[in-house]
Amino acid sequence: MVNESGVPEVSEPRPGAGEGTRSAPAEALAAIYRSAESVGETGDFGALLDAVAALAEVSRGDVGRALNRPSSVYEWFRGSTIPATRAVARELAVHLDRAVADRHPDLETEIGDALLAAWDHLAEQRRLARVERGRSRHRPAAPPTEPETAPGAGEFANATPEEAACAGSAPPVPGPATPAPAISESATLAPPVPESATLAPAVFESATPVAPASEPATASRRRGAWRGYRGVVLAAVVLLVGAVAGFAGTRVVVAAVRAAVPPCAEAIAPHHSSGFVQLNIGYGPPGDPMAAQRVELRVQRAEDRYEWATAGWIAYAHLVRRVSEQDEVWLEWRSDEDGDGVVETYTCPATEVNQILQTPGIRVRDPYGERRWFRACAAVPQERAVPGRSRNNCTGWERPDD
Repeated sequence: MVNESGVPEVSEPRPGAGEGTRSAPAEALAAIYRSAESVGETGDFGALLDAVAALAEVSRGDVGRALNRPSSVYEWFRGSTIPATRAVARELAVHLDRAVADRHPDLETEIGDALLAAWDHLAEQRRLARVERGRSRHRPAAPPTEPETAPGAGEFANATPEEAACAGSAPPVPGPATPAPAISESATLAPPVPESATLAPAVFESATPVAPASEPATASRRRGAWRGYRGVVLAAVVLLVGAVAGFAGTRVVVAAVRAAVPPCAEAIAPHHSSGFVQLNIGYGPPGDPMAAQRVELRVQRAEDRYEWATAGWIAYAHLVRRVSEQDEVWLEWRSDEDGDGVVETYTCPATEVNQILQTPGIRVRDPYGERRWFRACAAVPQERAVPGRSRNNCTGWERPDD
């Protein structure tokens, strides 16, 4: 466009033109940072993962396949749980950070650090909750409180009228009325009065029974108090001996019940008409470039038929492709089944039914709620093994209920 002087005019861009499109990813990134700082529950962490995946335009399935943890990734995005270890959380954060950087190369993101910081916050909350639960289990009960009694109420509860009168005030002196100062001075300061004195019978008749009567009463109260204390001490000793005997008997019974651990634990048969999740795959024999043998570690939900378990999942080994009829399959699993604090490894062998070689199913949690580790193994005959290599082929260790 040319003006009147013949100089071409250059149109300036309108303010804000094109800024909405460019600022949308930046605004979404800022919202993600704010969400990461305010994460307080497991559901918040799942919502944060959804927002990051939406910004990177990746699906949950893509993330699960990239991390080789399809079932765990779906649980994280649903907000049911979080990664079990910091190493797994870091792997997830790095993958999502790279996905956002590939989708928006013009943005400078620190999404990986934000996700890892949110996981650290939730992990610290869980640790503090476990510590508090442990303290509440071992916190001693408050001692019983005894009702307060009025001063002197218990001391003279069984006293005679004469003792009560002595405790409250001095008894009146019988005889002719005389001034009080004269009696107190003669009783306190005067030398011993002979028996023929006029006031001697009146003074000593009233004072003689008081002093000796208090000594037997005090002795009887002491004997009664000692009898009460002796009963309390005897009851405490009986309770202590009973508690020690009961604790020892309980330990013996628990040790006897938890001692025997079968190699296949619950030995639940997998249901062939139900679906399963493939956790890991092993190819063998080791060193063979063809790797014809294939064994899988599978998990299946079994809570329809068994109600006592919390997790409701079983793990088993399944031989998908064999090399020969002599192939062997077994399932190795680790757990502290006997409760002695030592994690032991058990081996569950497979059986062949209808030309299917697989092991029985074992619950992913033991009856006490502790999680178990699993791996599937297979072996070829010695003549089919690669020279100098093992004939065993195993997957990596997995903890399904992660």
